Amino acid sequence: MTRNRLLLVQTGTPPTAIRQAHGDLPRWFRTLLAPWQTQLTTVRVFEDEPLPTPDNQTIAVLTGSWAMVTDRLAWSERTADWIRQAVAIDMPLFGVCYGHQLMAHALGARWRIILAGGKRQPNHYAVAMGYR
Repeated sequence: MTRNRLLLVQTGTPPTAIRQAHGDLPRWFRTLLAPWQTQLTTVRVFEDEPLPTPDNQTIAVLTGSWAMVTDRLAWSERTADWIRQAVAIDMPLFGVCYGHQLMAHALGARWRIILAGGKRQPNHYAVAMGYR
C-alpha cells in the first residue's frame, strides 16, 4: 500500500520572536518533509480549523505546541477524538512533542504533575504519563 499524502496537524505556533527568526511550524516541517511538499496539507487545529475525516491512505504528523495537554483545551480534546478515530482505522500517525503527548492522552494515558525538587514551582515541573 502506498501512502503519498501527508496531513500536518498544527497544534500551535511559536512565540512571535521565534516565528520572526525562523518562520512558523509549517515551514519547519515542510523543510523536513520536502519530498512530500506537493502532497502536504496543513490544518491549524489550535485555530479551530476542522480536520478531515481520517483515512488510512494519509500519514498524519502532529506538531509540537506551546500549549499543554493537561490543560485539556477544547481544540485539543477535539483533536484527541480525531486521533481515536484515526487509530481505529489504522491511519498512520506520527507525533512530535505535544503531538505524541496528545496521542498518548487520546489513547488512555493518565497524567500527573511531578514536582521539581519536591516543591511546586512555576515553570519547573515535568509531566509523566502512564498506561493502564
